Amino acid sequence: MASPKAPRLLRVHQVPEPGILSGYRPPRSSVSQCLLSVFHMNNETLNVWTHLGPAG
Repeated sequence: MASPKAPRLLRVHQVPEPGILSGYRPPRSSVSQCLLSVFHMNNETLNVWTHLGPAG
């Protein structure tokens, strides 16, 4: 099975929030892409894993 491609990350002028400078993910179109995104490094990765850890 082929490895999933890393998602394209957006630049500061492409995001609506002034506090986010880079690494913002565009919305996903499928459930599988959303689930796989927890393994890609972006500005949400640590937030997701710190919430998943205590839930397990």
